[in-house]
Amino acid sequence: MRISEKRTPLRPLFWAIFMLSAPVLTAQMAQSPTGQESAPLPDAPVAQNRASERAESPPETDLAHTADVTILGTPKRVLLDEEQLVTSPFRLRVADARWLLPFAATTGVLIGTDAHSITLEHIDTVDRNRASKLTDGTVGLLGALPAGMFLWSSVRYAPLARETSLLTGESLGDAMILAGAGQAIFRRDRPTAGNGQGDFFSSSFSQAGFPSGHATAAWAMASVIGDEYPGWLPRTVV
Repeated sequence: MRISEKRTPLRPLFWAIFMLSAPVLTAQMAQSPTGQESAPLPDAPVAQNRASERAESPPETDLAHTADVTILGTPKRVLLDEEQLVTSPFRLRVADARWLLPFAATTGVLIGTDAHSITLEHIDTVDRNRASKLTDGTVGLLGALPAGMFLWSSVRYAPLARETSLLTGESLGDAMILAGAGQAIFRRDRPTAGNGQGDFFSSSFSQAGFPSGHATAAWAMASVIGDEYPGWLPRTVV
């Protein structure tokens, strides 16, 4: 995003950083058992029936909300996730600096190079269309993984595949709700729209380009799949 003091006060910048972190936070989202204090930044999502396999993880949080992962329970879980996500910045602790500082520094670099990066959209139309198709295709292939897992688990006994598919769908729903809210707030022009400068508070709600829906969906899905299948190969692939 191209930042200037006149156009971008600190509050929008803070929320921009928060919205950029949404895919990461959604993949880490968890709900504590009733009556227990929720952790400020939960560990990666695991269902209750697999929590014993990860004794090294903080025990006070669990994305399954102390229940098995089911289709019928997903809407309620998404609502609980959204509540935790929206309020998560108010539960930051000093220990979170180990990931927050590098993340903020990386975000600052991206902001500083945004004016140059946005010009990459103004390339040959054929090349831009080819890149767009590649982006759509790779995100679609990533989304086909959990969908295929769900279908496979419907005809075969594959509890891990079924759990992964449902958690991935939940994470995707969590992230896209926040991304949609961010797009409605920032209304940033897409690089090929308006004057080509990516102006904020300029586009229509339906055409806003920040946060990126493609990037949000990709990271929300990949984070869960990589956590459920933690080998180096599946993590590298996703």
